[in-house]
Amino acid sequence: MSGGIKSVDDTKIAILIIEDEEVVRVATRGCFTHSGFKVFLAQDGREGVELFRQHADEISVVLLDQNLPKLSGTEAFHELRAIQPTIRVILTTGYDQTETLSRLGKKPLVALLQKPYRFSQLVQTVQDLLACPEPKPRCD
Repeated sequence: MSGGIKSVDDTKIAILIIEDEEVVRVATRGCFTHSGFKVFLAQDGREGVELFRQHADEISVVLLDQNLPKLSGTEAFHELRAIQPTIRVILTTGYDQTETLSRLGKKPLVALLQKPYRFSQLVQTVQDLLACPEPKPRCD
């Protein structure tokens, strides 16, 4: 990815990483920053939701660990969607994906990534989510 991924108006795309494991959080931030993204970091679900609330107009994608302290990934997901219903979310988990999906149900603009993952998989998932159009409001 030479030059990083840019939005339509040539500003950096912002990602919020909500991850309690410091090594994963810092390494992921470094990879995204090197690839041209603006990165926000949170170490637990509550901090992530508050950071998102402050910067919702800037953040395009949230990378959300499923197993977090203070507020679980599922709880944080629902709070993020209450703030911005069309936020794109990548849920990461080391647990069974079937269990995670059953907790959330089928939601638009959500991807699931099994840990451990390669950074190339993560970037491709971000690109795929950004390519998805936002769902249109229903008029019924």
